[in-house]
Amino acid sequence: MTALAFGYAAAADALVNRGASIPNLAASAGLGRVSEARQLLEAADADTRHRALAGREAVVRPLVERGARTGIEDRLYHSTPLGWADYGGQTAVAEYLRGYRKLCGFT
Repeated sequence: MTALAFGYAAAADALVNRGASIPNLAASAGLGRVSEARQLLEAADADTRHRALAGREAVVRPLVERGARTGIEDRLYHSTPLGWADYGGQTAVAEYLRGYRKLCGFT
């Protein structure tokens, strides 16, 4: 989780390939393990879905469609998922989140 939190997805993936476990929805989403994320998504509460919003559109879409709140700011940097997508250069995710917020009437 630490590697993912600091943007070292390749390192996190290498750790998993060497036997590290994928402990939760956020980790499976961050690693792009879409099938695993979908399985964990069914039992996830709203807060867990929010934390799992990651830089992969294939994971972000089902999370948002199942109720992940897109306007919540993280506690450390006070940024939203859209802010993190912009910061991380995740153009497709940022465009999707902007479109979703506009559709919902958010500015």
